[in-house]
Amino acid sequence: MKFNLALAGAGLLANLYAFFSLPRRVPLHFDLSGNPDRWGSKGELFFTGMGILAVLLLIYLLVPRIDPKRKSLWTSRGYHLLFSALFLIPVFLPFIPYFYLHRFPVTSAVVIFLSLLLVIMGNYLPSIKPNYFVGIRTPWTLEDERVWRRTHRAGGWGFVLLGILTLALAILLPARIALIIFLVGLSALIVFLIIYSYLLWKREIKP
Repeated sequence: MKFNLALAGAGLLANLYAFFSLPRRVPLHFDLSGNPDRWGSKGELFFTGMGILAVLLLIYLLVPRIDPKRKSLWTSRGYHLLFSALFLIPVFLPFIPYFYLHRFPVTSAVVIFLSLLLVIMGNYLPSIKPNYFVGIRTPWTLEDERVWRRTHRAGGWGFVLLGILTLALAILLPARIALIIFLVGLSALIVFLIIYSYLLWKREIKP
């Protein structure tokens, strides 16, 4: 918990640093090639980053208190480690305009960050204990702990492999192609895990 609160503090400092050091107008949105297609004030960037940080912090602290399995969730090492990865998002976000202003490929930076984030989350996903708010929550994983464990194990492997694949493709292919493959691959993986959890339930649980 203390480490995650420290990461939240790092997110706050990163957003404050960007607010006081960036020019008044900054790129806020980019196309797949990394070219800005919307500009705005650095204040908008600051409040977006702080909003994401506040939502993550609220979910992190509140969910274990209201989840019926709260004891199981708060003592789950995977829960805390998963949020350690998510708290990196508001740390990374305010630096995206820097990449563009200093002529570093924005799409490449985003692909690298998302790929590493997926690898980190994939390593911790299998250790999340059953709960109603965080993880691969389908009717069938929530119904039985065995289905939950096997689905999250498969999801963990899927996240890690997709992250590594995208990192490799970002080196071999244009970054925008790697980003498209990442988004398509992630969508396909989510659909697969939903179907996989149902098939596990049907084979092992359903009478």
